[in-house]
This record gives sequence, C-alpha cells and structure tokens, in this order.
Amino acid sequence: MSPLDRLTRQDAEILELEHGEIAGHTLKVLVLERAPDVAPLTLDRLRARIASRLHRVPRARQRLAPTPLSLGAPVWVDAAGFDLDHHVHRAPTRGTVGAAGLRELIGESMGGRLRRDRPLWDLQLVSPLGGRRVALVARFHHAWTDGHAAQNVARALLYDEPDDDGAPTDGWRPAPVPGTAALVADALRQRMSGLTEAAGALARTAGSPERWRVGARGLIRLPGAVGRELIPGRVDSPFAGAVGRRRAVAWTSAPLADYKAVGHSAGEHTTVNDVLLAVVAGGIRAWLGSVGGEGPLRCKVPVSLHRPDEAPDVGNRDSFMIVDLPVGERDTAARLRSIHRQTAERKRHHDAETLDAVFADLALFAPPLERLLTRVTTTSREFSVNVSNVPGPRDPVRVLGADLKEMLGFAEVRLDHALRVAAVSLCGELAIGLCADPDVVPDLDGLAAAMGDALAELRADAA
Repeated sequence: MSPLDRLTRQDAEILELEHGEIAGHTLKVLVLERAPDVAPLTLDRLRARIASRLHRVPRARQRLAPTPLSLGAPVWVDAAGFDLDHHVHRAPTRGTVGAAGLRELIGESMGGRLRRDRPLWDLQLVSPLGGRRVALVARFHHAWTDGHAAQNVARALLYDEPDDDGAPTDGWRPAPVPGTAALVADALRQRMSGLTEAAGALARTAGSPERWRVGARGLIRLPGAVGRELIPGRVDSPFAGAVGRRRAVAWTSAPLADYKAVGHSAGEHTTVNDVLLAVVAGGIRAWLGSVGGEGPLRCKVPVSLHRPDEAPDVGNRDSFMIVDLPVGERDTAARLRSIHRQTAERKRHHDAETLDAVFADLALFAPPLERLLTRVTTTSREFSVNVSNVPGPRDPVRVLGADLKEMLGFAEVRLDHALRVAAVSLCGELAIGLCADPDVVPDLDGLAAAMGDALAELRADAA
C-alpha cells in the first residue's frame, strides 16, 4: 500500500482518456422547487451548506500532483489556497432560463474542462428557471468519481438532513505537498510492491491446486467471457466519427413503474435495465430509419462493483459487459427477449467480475498487455454505444428546504464514440440523458423522442 494517495489503475486510465477534443467529467443536473413559505435558494446559502460539509468529502479539497518522469500515477494532494467560490458559482445567464437555455448551458458545460490545478469539480446555480424553480449543474471528473460515487458525494454535500444545524467549517488546513524526492521514492516503492505482489500471487497460484481449479481469479472463465465481451463488433457504428469540441444534450423521462410493468409482463426475471436497453435499441432503430443503417449494435454496459458501505469520495469501481442491441428486429417483444437472454447469460457466468479480475491480474503480471487490452475495449470495433444506469434517491430529497423534483445525468463521449447514454432514477422516475457531438449525431432531440416512443410501444405490448 502506497503511503501517498495515488490514483488507482482504473482512475489513471480514465484520466488519460481526457485529451484533445475529449473531456473527462460527468455531469448531474438537480432541478429544485421550493414552496412559497421556503426561503429562496441563494448562492450564499448554497456555499454555506457545502462549506459546512466539506470535511465529509476530503477529495473535494484535493487536486492531482503529477509524479516526476511519469514513474507513477498522479497523487491526490491537498489544494493550498482552496477557494470554494472557484467551485460554486452562479451560471452566466440572464433572466428566466427556459428549457432550451438550460439545455444549451448543459451542453456548454459538457464541452468545457475542469482545471487540473484545482480540485476536479464545480457546481453552477442556475436561477431562476421559472416559478420557484432553480437548477444545480454539477460536474465531477470521472478520474475522481463514477456515477454511483457521485450520488454519494451529492448526498454528503447537499441533501437536507434531520436536525441539520449548519455547523461552521472545520478549520481545515492543507497538508504540505510531497516534494519531488518523496513522489519519486513512493512511485519506486509502489513499483517494487507491485512486483512483490505479483510474485506472491504466482507462488500462491502455483502452489494451490484449488486456485487453479477455481480459475486464478476467474481466468478459467476467461475464454467464455472473452467470447461474449471482447469479440470485435460485426457492423460499423453509426456513432463513429471524428469527435469535435461541441456537445449537445437531450433527455426523456418516464415513470419507473412503466419499466417495471414491462419487465414483469415479460417474465423470466426481466430487469429494469433489460427494459432500458430495449428502449435504447428501439429508439436507435427508429432514428436509424431516418439516417440509414440497420443491424445489431454492440453496447457496452457498465456494471458497478461498489460496496454499500463505501466512503462518499471513493474512486471508480466498475466493470462492464457487452450486449448486442437487436436494432434490426422489428418486434419490440423479441428485442427485449434477446437482450434479456444476453444479460442473464453474462450474469450467470459472472462476466463483469471475471473481466475485472483479469484486468487486475494483467496489470500485475503484464502491464503492457493490460494497457493494450484496455485500448482494444474502448474502440468502436468493440462497441458502438455506452449505456449506463445509476440508481438515485428512492425517497424524497430536499436541498435547503427546496424539493428535488428532477435529476438528470450526462456522461462524456469518447474518441470514435459520438453518443453516450446515461440513465438515472429519482423517486419513481427514470430519466435517460443523451450527450453527443451534434456534428456526428444529428437530431438528438429526435433520438430522445424515439426512445420515449419505444417505451410506449413496450408498455402497450405489456398491457
């Protein structure tokens, strides 16, 4: 274990994805509405709330320090001169912000960058939206937190709590930044520790027939997992293209009960996520009808490996599975059955856990091979679109007395992947957020509407 707080392998790989035209953050939108007798949510009140809770999320006051000569991943260090005003501010809007203005602001925020010399997050207050509504637009760098961990950060920093006394700030003082010698020494120590760990793992594996029988952390299951997850796609991706800096967003929302009703009608333990993937497939099918192209599209589905008891600022902890979206299938029920068969098989064989173990083992035994495999699994030949689904609060939430009415999530596109789909749920509502380069993916509003129509078709079939 490194005495310095160094980026994990997975976090470092995500950080490296940010370059050129590609940003590295995710974005959450919280739409709040206050009752007439509740005080307005002002910038001063918002900053005071967050300031009183920063001690709960140490990462919110830390930045990344590079390791000299790239001998190791960057290290989290306290940000000297941390100023909350740099991270919590009012959006540069005038007058009442309508739906189109909010969407434009979100797109601009997705296309921007978080400064690397500061903690990797910010939050904008968008006010007013009309009536007594405001929005909070929060960005978190993906090298710090994934969708599940971001939910924990929001809860720790923002949500009202019983008997919340608005305690003053904790008198935090930044720890000194490690010097060059300390950074280099720690990186070398970590490398030696990795070699020792690899040697120990080899010795334990070689001397343990049971470990070989089980499969050396899943390696015995690797051929099946590779066959299901890592075979290059069979069709060209309609979302492949030269991604630029512009971003557009769109979304569609529906009651979570609709998804559950469809899954219940389909039987065989069909899940909400199965129905979501069928909705995405149906929407893409309709959208492809206007731009040309037909055939199965390989979809990367992140699988969370987080534990319920984790701290709010834990880093990324997920794996993935690959599902063929049958966009060439006309029958809506057949599309759902096809998706469910695939996801059930991957869960039965524990593909996500197997791949996570294999990548971890390769990082120990063969780092160049692990980096090559990581690059392979992010190309458009491996998958066409990434679809994530993050559960949000199930019970009503308030922020400074205002009710949380709507939650949206957006994730950044990648090189040669000009569309990203991110779903998030809130109190019985599921919102599908689309982020895209509009020069590669035209008519994003039409695609979002088509996904809404696809759910209506599934719901009608289930009635």
